[in-house]
Amino acid sequence: MEYFADIAALALGPIKPASLEEAVSAYEKDGVTRMVKLWKKFAFHLPSPSREIETTTPFQTLPPSNWIKAYMSWGLETGTPRLDAKLTVKTLLKEFEQLRRVLRLALDESMANKDVQVVKKFIRQLSAKGASTKSRHKSLAYGLDTDEI
Repeated sequence: MEYFADIAALALGPIKPASLEEAVSAYEKDGVTRMVKLWKKFAFHLPSPSREIETTTPFQTLPPSNWIKAYMSWGLETGTPRLDAKLTVKTLLKEFEQLRRVLRLALDESMANKDVQVVKKFIRQLSAKGASTKSRHKSLAYGLDTDEI
């Protein structure tokens, strides 16, 4: 009879992890910790009832797309670029992908495709607000290694 109880439990659907920390793999831990820290900093700019919730326990619900757009704009203004004076659009798109990954881990659900496309379009339009669109070529090898090749 216990066998059938296990089948019934599996049929109910995936079991949601108790916390984000339990859902994160070891190799993802640094990135998720960084994203949660940044989201908490951003949450200070949210309206009052949401501000307290998101600063203490972030990612309890799927944030609306206008919050994510505001987070991307905030990231453009406060982020630290490494190669240029401003962050690139490509960096912001990668940041959005990381945010989507954290939301999938925390909530066991993902954003609707329509919302994803709207946010990606918004990020591409951030070049008007100062995001860099300059393409950068990655070298295949370090300078010291090219002498040996």
